[in-house]
Amino acid sequence: MSGADLRRVDALSQMRNALLRFRDATGAIPAQVRIRVERTHAQLHRKQGVLKTDIESLREQLTQCEDDDERSDVRRAIADARNALDILRDRSRNLTAAVARHDRAAASWQRAIGSTLPAAAAFLAQKHAEAVAYQSLTAPGFAASSEQIPQFPTIATPDDAVDGITQAKAVEPFDPISATSPDALPSLPAGFNWVPIDWVDPSDLPSQADFRKVTYAEMREGLQRMWREIIPMLTSSSGATRATFEEFDEAQGRRIDRMGFVHPSSLAHLWDQLLDRRWGHHIRIQCDERTGQWSIDNGRHRVKAALDLGWHYVPAELIRVHPRD
Repeated sequence: MSGADLRRVDALSQMRNALLRFRDATGAIPAQVRIRVERTHAQLHRKQGVLKTDIESLREQLTQCEDDDERSDVRRAIADARNALDILRDRSRNLTAAVARHDRAAASWQRAIGSTLPAAAAFLAQKHAEAVAYQSLTAPGFAASSEQIPQFPTIATPDDAVDGITQAKAVEPFDPISATSPDALPSLPAGFNWVPIDWVDPSDLPSQADFRKVTYAEMREGLQRMWREIIPMLTSSSGATRATFEEFDEAQGRRIDRMGFVHPSSLAHLWDQLLDRRWGHHIRIQCDERTGQWSIDNGRHRVKAALDLGWHYVPAELIRVHPRD
């Protein structure tokens, strides 16, 4: 790193943060565009149906006309309805072609957001750490000061962590691999917190061979999809609820019936499994204040998959067990 301006190593961190802010601000755009496209498709289909019905009605009316003027008016109305129908069909074809182009671009975008951008952010984080370590060495003619080395938030200790994380707010859109504090991760739905995995005893986690209900690969993919697809939509819409993801799933054809049952590939299903306390499927981590021990009440397999992905935090409900009086 000789020749580098070590007084500006914080620029590496700023670049990384800018990349992640860009990801969180734009990651949900393809999904939002898709929802609007599906709505437009539905509107065009309804309008075409109305025009077809009108044309049939006018044809029936034409057979009942008693004079030439009346027949001429009806024929003119039929011609106008056909022209309007042709215009709608052209718009529908153009929209279909545009959707195909959007889908190709969205797939490329999702690959960039899901792999290229995180890799770039991780690279910048590594170089920043190397620069800070290098800067901390006192070189001839240069002495590093605390003002020149950016200070990152520290992870709360188990003694004060429950309250600290409960009150945490997303201040920097880091990812669960490189964030240095739960405060640096995006906000979660009420009742959930980003909990450090290293609070729990690793011996409490299952092995890959213990994944039976859901395969190990499916568990990892579910967590990655939560970060790639659900978290960006939560970040872009602070009022996002299960209904938000139901609407998205319906637009994608993923919901399968009116009773609320969802396909495993749907975002509503992921929400139910990870971020909805009503069903009891979510990760729950318990703090026993009598012993100071942390344990996993539910979700050991997901915590194991997250740990193997390199995550340092998982979205979980914290349960505090108070000592008896």
